[in-house]
Amino acid sequence: AVGTVLHGWPIETRDGFVVGDNVGTVHAYDFDGALRWRTSLGDLTRPLLFNSGITPWTGIAQLKSPDADLVVTDKAGQVSALRSDGTIVWQVHTTESADFQCIGKPAVADLDGDGFDEIIVSAYNGKAYCIGSDGGYRWSRDVMHAEGGYHSPFIMDWGEGPRVFMVGSRQGRIHCLNPDGIDVWTFDSGGAIGVHSGISPVLVNGAWHILIVHDKSGQFLLTTSGETVWSKW
Repeated sequence: AVGTVLHGWPIETRDGFVVGDNVGTVHAYDFDGALRWRTSLGDLTRPLLFNSGITPWTGIAQLKSPDADLVVTDKAGQVSALRSDGTIVWQVHTTESADFQCIGKPAVADLDGDGFDEIIVSAYNGKAYCIGSDGGYRWSRDVMHAEGGYHSPFIMDWGEGPRVFMVGSRQGRIHCLNPDGIDVWTFDSGGAIGVHSGISPVLVNGAWHILIVHDKSGQFLLTTSGETVWSKW
């Protein structure tokens, strides 16, 4: 596959729909609207409502794992793995900030070729985390200044192995990481790319490219080696 699916809130599964709420409860419904199960991930309420629970800023994704079927991120900096019946398999905390612990939507893919998914998340503390489908940390690294903004990671594979893209720091830097979290290349946009950014693989003249867009300024088309094809402001 070239690009990961943008995992969102809610998501559709083979059995119906799964959605979270602002107090930290995950709800699963069948296609007729009947409740299948409801699971609390803990009290995730915060004084500021937009810092609470499971929101569109965070996400839910299906997971290929020996034990779990879903992964959920939340505004408390927590990553939770659940079975298809709502049973919690494991939970890990990715950030120690007491004020703003939010992590973005998860990017899920098999990075090491063992047949099971790894989970990449980015947090407001400036770090990216790789977590195995067993809940164990694979790696973490600083990709932007602490509290410098975050963006949901994106995973692509155009035939040279998986690449993890981190986009949306206030420095305007894009990181292309290998499966071990090491930079393959970086791209500095000159500050034109902020936290409200998007990334997508696009096929141009038979070759894969990377399109980076920002909602206020800066659109870039890059080659898969990080070279600029064009840029617009």
